[in-house]
Amino acid sequence: MFLLFYGAKFAALMELPAKPDHSVPMVEQLPARYVPVFTKGCIDAALRSVPVRLQGAADREDGRQELYRVAFIAFTAEPLRQRRLAFGAFNCRVAEGQA
Repeated sequence: MFLLFYGAKFAALMELPAKPDHSVPMVEQLPARYVPVFTKGCIDAALRSVPVRLQGAADREDGRQELYRVAFIAFTAEPLRQRRLAFGAFNCRVAEGQA
């Protein structure tokens, strides 16, 4: 999975540099708690060719949980190409009352 572009807000949420480091695979840059979410979302969107929405809770290192929602939409840059890409949207917040 390659994430080629992301915005400043996503970078801040994921504690990533403001500009992507293209020399390192994206799955190695994401927080481990989100690797399965992004992998599943991208693969499902590409294979099923329909928008994929996921939501759930991810455990943080500090013992709290993050509630997340994510959506992926598959597309191709060129109609005759087999390579599928995914456009995604992500949002999360720390669950209140967790310690």
